[in-house]
Amino acid sequence: MLDGLKLAEDAMHIFRIPFIDVTLTGTGETLAFFYWAARRPFRIRNMQAMCSDRRHAENFFDLFIGRCDHLELFFHFKRSFKLPREDRWPNKVTLNAHPNHFDFSRLIHCPELCLIKVHATNEQLNEFIKSWQSGKRNPRLRRVYFKQRASLGRVLHEIEVNHRDPRTVKRVLTLNNVTWSIVGGIDIAGPNGKTATIKWERYRKDERPAETEEEAFRRAFREYKYHRVAGSLEFLDISSFTIFVW
Repeated sequence: MLDGLKLAEDAMHIFRIPFIDVTLTGTGETLAFFYWAARRPFRIRNMQAMCSDRRHAENFFDLFIGRCDHLELFFHFKRSFKLPREDRWPNKVTLNAHPNHFDFSRLIHCPELCLIKVHATNEQLNEFIKSWQSGKRNPRLRRVYFKQRASLGRVLHEIEVNHRDPRTVKRVLTLNNVTWSIVGGIDIAGPNGKTATIKWERYRKDERPAETEEEAFRRAFREYKYHRVAGSLEFLDISSFTIFVW
């Protein structure tokens, strides 16, 4: 791998490329890359770590120096492994892993977090929001995305919320050079005057006609209000949801 990195380094100098993307799929690659990167000032835009066993994951975190814009972790094993508690996380982290690999009580501290198919329970998601509200967890959080099935009513159990009508409330959030247009949502009061806005996608087995993101959320919000009035929020299943922090 060192030969390949030498070629990449030469190309970056010749073509004046300001950053690199890297994918690490084994312990040998991980050791070689960090040996190379520790001595060079290049910006690492995206770093992917695809760990097939616990040993690779342990080696990665022993060497990880935090110098990248976006870290993607793919854990293809189920053996228990807890993510370390540290302050070196970059501005954005994507985690595709088994629930054995993390603890929601000490979740990754970074501004933007994407959790893909981690299969957290409704109770864990509820506790995550309450921990953020108390100011004990994730003080840097600006956006978190959960791609998994959940019950919206159970996720928001015993949490005081304010409803923002998507027909009249439109807001914009820019983070890591990406801008989101946010219509409506559910607002939750947080620490130090912060507000979290929750948006979600309804879980469906059938296909829906093509519609814009704004139209889709207006429909989802109407369904939410119906279930809230009917007292059946625990039966409102969602396929994903996003929390934006202001």
